[in-house]
Amino acid sequence: MTLNKRLAVSGLTSRRKAVELIQTGMVAVAGKTVFDPSTRVLPGDPVSVQGVRLQAIERPRLWLHHKKRGVLVTHASQEESFNRATLFPTLRKMGLPHLVSVGRLDFRSEGLLLLTNNGELARFLEHPENAFVREYHVRVHGNVTERALDALRRGIRAQNVAYRPMDADRVRSNRYDPAGATHWLTMRLYEGKNREIRKTLEQLGIRVSRLIRQ
Repeated sequence: MTLNKRLAVSGLTSRRKAVELIQTGMVAVAGKTVFDPSTRVLPGDPVSVQGVRLQAIERPRLWLHHKKRGVLVTHASQEESFNRATLFPTLRKMGLPHLVSVGRLDFRSEGLLLLTNNGELARFLEHPENAFVREYHVRVHGNVTERALDALRRGIRAQNVAYRPMDADRVRSNRYDPAGATHWLTMRLYEGKNREIRKTLEQLGIRVSRLIRQ
């Protein structure tokens, strides 16, 4: 395979950014700096980036992880993240290999997070054009009308960003809420932009208090 693909498969970076790393002299093969991204490498060739050797290529694998609320999906240490819990350093302490996530869940969100040891697989699964469905159970506060849900189903613009149509259905309302303003929604996304659910609902005057990916 080509050197830039080797870096992408490792999960270190995308192919485009791998090209930049190679062309700026950050990558070496068998101890020799290589500047051509199209250089062919074998699976057993030792490749290092800024002096750190990449792990040997393994067959693509996928892990299903339940991310807890209050955990950052990052490779940074807890000390580097203002003393907040971080996912990947914790997984490494458990003996798991270098992994990358398929998309992300923000600090306050929880639920299913796919992890893989193959960066190319991660990018394939998260690319909007492949339209893999992401389903969420969402607790919200506000006036959830059919008109608001229809706006989400048609596609909405929030904070100068256009979002594709999504499925949005009211599951139930909280009968213990005297104001009748607490509801559970099921939402299905086909795109998965950064904080898409929170931003689109906020645009409609609806506040998210809990978000769980199924």
